[in-house]
Amino acid sequence: MGNPNNFVDYLGEKLLTNSFLVLLILLGLTIRVYFSLELSLWHDEAVTANSIISFLENGVPGYPSGFEYWRSFTSWIIPASLGAVFGTSEIVLRFPSIIYSTVMIPLVYKVGKEFYTRNVGLIAAIFTSVSAWQLSFATQIRMYALFQLLYFLTFYMVYKTGENASAKNIIATLFLTLWSMTVHITGYIIPVTGATYLAWRWKLHKNIKNLNKRYLAVITGFMISALILNEYYFTILGRLETLVFNPSNLSNYFKMIIGGFPVIWVLGLTGLLITREKKKIFLLNSLAILPPFYIYLLHLEFTAMRYLFYAMPFLTILTGLTIEKIAEDLKHTFKPSQNIYIILIPLTIILLIVGGSLNYGFEGSSTRPTYEQENAYNYIESNHQKNEDKLITQWTPPAIYYYKSPDAVMYPEWIEKDERFLNGSEKHAETSIVIRNKSELISYMDENVRGWVVLRDNSYRGQKEGIKELLSELEKTRFDEVNVWNWNSTSLNRYSKN
Repeated sequence: MGNPNNFVDYLGEKLLTNSFLVLLILLGLTIRVYFSLELSLWHDEAVTANSIISFLENGVPGYPSGFEYWRSFTSWIIPASLGAVFGTSEIVLRFPSIIYSTVMIPLVYKVGKEFYTRNVGLIAAIFTSVSAWQLSFATQIRMYALFQLLYFLTFYMVYKTGENASAKNIIATLFLTLWSMTVHITGYIIPVTGATYLAWRWKLHKNIKNLNKRYLAVITGFMISALILNEYYFTILGRLETLVFNPSNLSNYFKMIIGGFPVIWVLGLTGLLITREKKKIFLLNSLAILPPFYIYLLHLEFTAMRYLFYAMPFLTILTGLTIEKIAEDLKHTFKPSQNIYIILIPLTIILLIVGGSLNYGFEGSSTRPTYEQENAYNYIESNHQKNEDKLITQWTPPAIYYYKSPDAVMYPEWIEKDERFLNGSEKHAETSIVIRNKSELISYMDENVRGWVVLRDNSYRGQKEGIKELLSELEKTRFDEVNVWNWNSTSLNRYSKN
């Protein structure tokens, strides 16, 4: 059995590690629940929430215009199930994302420990537990937390299949691949990158005779997944046609990454270089991180940190590797006999703080839009006259979730009506009325003697000067970045149609 003292030390270290991991899980879960209770739904979340409510009530995730939101149906079927039992409050619908994100904590520890060391796994678990980037998507009724979990698990199973092409591993890999592809479009790249890794791992590039039943089974499964999704979800050709060459994305992502979470990206990509001697792990991480990153970096019309969220668990593990290497170098430079944790622990804490991971001020973050929609609409509901008051806004889904469907919409100049309308009605609401200038707003107010205008700051900035001038004459209440104006018969007397 070996030295009893070594066995006791092993049990002590294991108990300490497991206790610390449980503490991280509880801490991460608590923070996620707190922010889920505090933050209002933003536009995209409200789209999903309203679709779930419609699905539960009517069997179709539809809107009065005829628009049906089936996108990523497999990601919101679980929130819908919870909503059917516990109601459709924000915390209930967000709860699956909270759980998916929390599960990532022990998962990155396990993989980090398996690929590198226990310390690497623990550092990755710390970043995953408290990082604002992780929390920003753990508090949303969207597909991103689930997709991150599935994408990470898929590549882990690709690795396991490369080591042992058992029927169980192959089936798990193909199942996770198909599920990932139904949740987010980024998953469409998995059949290509996954097949590339397995072809290299099984040395098909050296000898075509190595092409056997196991590889044919995987390739066939990847192709079937792609064909199924091509038929019932986004078409592959249609997705390729949307790709453009947009080098301006480079500066946008640079600002978002450096201004948001520089440590995870800089140390993560550094860790990728450090791990190049472990060829299997280096290739697996490279294929998981770099091809989608390249596409989003240069070939998509829009930029958003949510598109890069898939990469975070890989980067946190690689960040853990880099931090461990830095701590080892510092240990040998100053005191070779010193316990590495005296350097490793404060170094990890410092990098958490300076690297943006503890920046929970989501209002100014590029990762998680935050607007006080709930307080704004609660205020209106407390002060309205139900049979008379009209509502005008730009972002209609939050209004529908928290209050009612708007009676008219007010778009900034750069938004065309055709972008937001379907069958003559605003896509998410029941109105066909669009207000574009001051005279249209005055006419609408004359016809309806009481009402409310709700605009976020960015929506207000995009309005014509005449509308801004008119709104400045109305009573205004502000909820962070959400502005609420009220008009009534008294305020109508302050201006004329001229």
